[in-house]
Amino acid sequence: MALIRRFAAHDATAVANLFQAVFRRSKVPAPASLADYFIDIYLNHPWFDSEIGALVYVDGDQQVRGFIGINVVPMVWLGRPIRAAYAGSLMVDAPESDPLAGARLLRAYLNGAQDISISETANVASFGMWRKLGGEMVVGRSYEWVRVLRPLSLAATAAARRLPLLTHVRGATSLLDVLTAKALPALPQLSPDAGRDVAPSELADVILQATAGYALRPAFDASVLAYLLAHAARKEDRGSPVARVVYDRRGDPIGGYLAHADRHGVLRVMQSFTPPAKADLVVDDMLATAQRIGASGVAGNTQPEMMPRLQALGCLYVLRYVTVVHARDPALRAAAHTADTFLNGLGGESWMRLLGGRFD
Repeated sequence: MALIRRFAAHDATAVANLFQAVFRRSKVPAPASLADYFIDIYLNHPWFDSEIGALVYVDGDQQVRGFIGINVVPMVWLGRPIRAAYAGSLMVDAPESDPLAGARLLRAYLNGAQDISISETANVASFGMWRKLGGEMVVGRSYEWVRVLRPLSLAATAAARRLPLLTHVRGATSLLDVLTAKALPALPQLSPDAGRDVAPSELADVILQATAGYALRPAFDASVLAYLLAHAARKEDRGSPVARVVYDRRGDPIGGYLAHADRHGVLRVMQSFTPPAKADLVVDDMLATAQRIGASGVAGNTQPEMMPRLQALGCLYVLRYVTVVHARDPALRAAAHTADTFLNGLGGESWMRLLGGRFD
């Protein structure tokens, strides 16, 4: 008889193979490093919780047929501690043979002991299941923003991801980029002098400072941030990490961000960290840095405090993944929709190397 139980270390190889098949579309067995990574992030995480955690769906022969990754995030809401549980990597082996397996995993997760359930990587299929079980889309956090800087280089980069033979074409687009970029909305004069390059680990202090004023926020501390930033910096498929601290005119640090970039590709912002009133300065530094390193574009996930400036700078919006929330307390559920909330990223799922990392 099929059942759902907590993920254990002895499940890691089966879960890694399932991830390899479902998300990487590969029939090659997963490397041992990927199995070890599942153990690290779901069993050795500094916020590991004995009551709430990743789940596996096993069949009558005790074979793993499904999985949902769950990380507990201690949070503060209006001054009191609560527990959030972020879910990702919902996957089922041969779902046509058991079409309810995914829904059963999701229901088991939502019935957990957490105060609020969140995912920042729900696709169309999983969002449909969430919605049937009372989940709500957080519109202000569910889009990817993109600012095109070098149109032909960006197009060539996107094409090269599907046809690697086109990689060499990207270097031949510079002159035409100058001409085609004139058709884009003009950017104001942006100076990269407002920010400073730092090691990703050096972002911890500014993150603690920038997020302290949000009504709903993760209960970060220095040791947890060291763990999260070390993982978030290693996204080899997205290029080298770019970490910046941004300063106001008085020279005081007011925020920062962590991104990744390669020479011809997109500067991909994983997350910015700033009080809402200072978000414009951080957004401007992102674009200035992208121009300085010769990126073809800048992209990231929407954060409500950034959107007015992003719109003013001519950014486009694309719906790729949905941020979805579920909570029994309607006031807490409503709080997740406001701009006075710091969600996702380091306090969610996208810090993981499962998104953009390499395992050999």
